[in-house]
Amino acid sequence: MTQFYSILTTEANAGNDFLQFLPLILLGLCGVILVVAFIVGYKRGVRRVSWAGLVWLVTALAFCLLHGLIGEAIAGALQTPISNMTAGLPFEAESITKVTDALVSFLPAFIIALACILLVMVGYGLCSHAFRPRIKMIPKTADAYTMDEDGVEYDEDHEDYDDYESYTTRKMPMRINCQTPAFGGRLLGGLMCFINAFMVIATTLILALFMLNATPLKYGSLAFLFEFEIGGFVPVPALLTFAHRYALDIFFIGILIAFICKGRRNGFVETLRSLMKFVGLFAVLFSFYLPFSALAKEGGSYFLWAFTERCVKAMQNIFGEGSMAWLAPIVGKLLTGLLSALFLVAVFVFVNWVLRKLGEFTIKHPVARVMDGIFSGLIYLIVGIIVCFLVWAVWYLLTRYGIFNVTEIFSEEATLSNGLFNVLEAFIEPLLVKIDQALGIL
Repeated sequence: MTQFYSILTTEANAGNDFLQFLPLILLGLCGVILVVAFIVGYKRGVRRVSWAGLVWLVTALAFCLLHGLIGEAIAGALQTPISNMTAGLPFEAESITKVTDALVSFLPAFIIALACILLVMVGYGLCSHAFRPRIKMIPKTADAYTMDEDGVEYDEDHEDYDDYESYTTRKMPMRINCQTPAFGGRLLGGLMCFINAFMVIATTLILALFMLNATPLKYGSLAFLFEFEIGGFVPVPALLTFAHRYALDIFFIGILIAFICKGRRNGFVETLRSLMKFVGLFAVLFSFYLPFSALAKEGGSYFLWAFTERCVKAMQNIFGEGSMAWLAPIVGKLLTGLLSALFLVAVFVFVNWVLRKLGEFTIKHPVARVMDGIFSGLIYLIVGIIVCFLVWAVWYLLTRYGIFNVTEIFSEEATLSNGLFNVLEAFIEPLLVKIDQALGIL
């Protein structure tokens, strides 16, 4: 009869045997995804697939190259201006020195990254305009629109219309770059989708490996993963070396590019229209709060106070001095909120109408559409920078309070990500020390 511990041992070994094949399973799955991506791109052609992966790759390569070439020169040029700027900070001398060193290390990499992103995005926009499918309105100059079958020219049709009528049929749509993709276009489309999938897969796997490297699992149940070999070559240490130097920097750049592409697609006007819904809802709810706030009392906002008093007095006249008189102030303030909300709704409806007309104008005029996309991309870039700063700030707080030691995954060679972490540490730490002292923690 089989002993119980023998069964457990067999099951444990089976589990370990399965884990040993996990790298091969992951590689096989990634290979399938890449092949599917290539097939999809080959079918659609290069004009109709996303180019974001190539933009990301080119930007990352340009950043690594330029930072190695001119990073130190920019740092030297910024040393004096940064020292003068940080001299007035309300910190101790040691903290000011730390802030200065962190900024000198981070700002050159950040400036180079932004320059690379903007330059590559400009090139991306020009290539999109030149090669992407689009529709252009052109005058009807073909013979079929200007003369009959006997060669007699038509009169201008718009002369038959009254002045007040809108005549738009003198132009016709012309499709540009909409032809069926040739073999070369299909091949480039497959390659483009392959690069898109490869960038996402590679970044995800490297970051996951990077995170696992900072946990005890590296020496425990997942130790085999860090000793994985292919033909005598151990790829994991090489991947970790690359990850320590570039992974988080490439991840940082990818976030900013994703935000710019999102802004370019949405457009500034349409983004404002989307935000109007949330702002309008908040404004309507806030309008019901204002009559009950201190601003509606004497000494607050005179307009709000006077408006609220009039509504309350009107309700007091309606309810009189009977048993329901106590409801007059409440109903009066609710009436103030309702009238304010109706006014705000009317304002937001008008603004939304203006924005919709402006959006229609940008669609019809290529120059306006390009400017709208550029401005929206820059706004989204700022939002992406703020998001990155917040993510890195959360990582610093997790490290400071011992929840997760993020410093193990930051290499000094990763100038962009590690520099941002050091900058946030230099600025946030003095403030946290003061808060801790005020709370009596230290």
